[in-house]
Amino acid sequence: MKNQIRQIFHSPKFTVGFIIFAALLVLTIFYPLIVTNDPLEMVGQGNFFKPGTYISVSEAVNTNPYTLNLNASSSRLEQNLSMEERMAMADWLNQFAGISSKEMDVTDAGGLVSLWKDHYDSSSEQKGLIAARKKYFSRLDKKDYRTA
Repeated sequence: MKNQIRQIFHSPKFTVGFIIFAALLVLTIFYPLIVTNDPLEMVGQGNFFKPGTYISVSEAVNTNPYTLNLNASSSRLEQNLSMEERMAMADWLNQFAGISSKEMDVTDAGGLVSLWKDHYDSSSEQKGLIAARKKYFSRLDKKDYRTA
């Protein structure tokens, strides 16, 4: 028996495979004994519902509140609006709406979008712009600017 074990562990491929297998086996046995937290809470940060929990009107009325732990950052608008788009909006507002560049802050996406929504009109006359640029501004206007 001792000779057979020596012959089996003589192969380096088998030895590496056996070590990996043994580590996985030991990990699956002892990890649940050491870690006692809820695994869905650890992995999903509150994004998972417990089994049997469904979202519908009748079930949502009589249940306890459930909080999703999402990283809802206020900079989502900042991320979705590129600097090129901001500069294009500022140029249009400066050229066609008559807003001076001192009144606009390109780094403040929320303020720029509110100015854009207040003053941009695709039906207004935009002299000096080619059709592609007009369509670009129209696409900018149709873009969904959500902050949350």
